[in-house]
Amino acid sequence: MTSKTYTDKDRETKKLYYLKNKARILEAARLWREKNPARARESNRVWREKNAGQKAASRRAWYETNRDVVLARQAERYRNLSDAVVRSMFCAGSGLQSRDVPNELLPAIRTTVLINRVLRKQRTVK
Repeated sequence: MTSKTYTDKDRETKKLYYLKNKARILEAARLWREKNPARARESNRVWREKNAGQKAASRRAWYETNRDVVLARQAERYRNLSDAVVRSMFCAGSGLQSRDVPNELLPAIRTTVLINRVLRKQRTVK
């Protein structure tokens, strides 16, 4: 199998064609994905496997440039005890998974965590 090497002119031509026909190309791709969901999933899976290193490097670079934002959001979620945080705290070390914790149990767990925070704060003050 021979692979075609693109010249700069070929790349420029394709780029201009895409820019002129972007809406039509995107719509055709969307329709194809709707008609061929299994093939689209397989295509996405193959792309993810082939580009895993590139994707990981991109995520790492984004994290490094936005580390303070990520940590601030994480601290905010722990401060406000979001549902995901409450689930993860409850499941930590128990062998349970987040999906095993029913939504009806979250307020009780959240209240317990808040009580423990108050008690821990009082112990450190004394």
